Amino acid sequence: LAKNRHGPVGHIFVKWIGENVRFEDAT
Repeated sequence: LAKNRHGPVGHIFVKWIGENVRFEDAT
């Protein structure tokens, strides 16, 4: 399911979410 939803836009979205969560976690 995750692999199916992991498209070009999904990849950027996941990457953005990952950076955002990492930034908040570091704060």
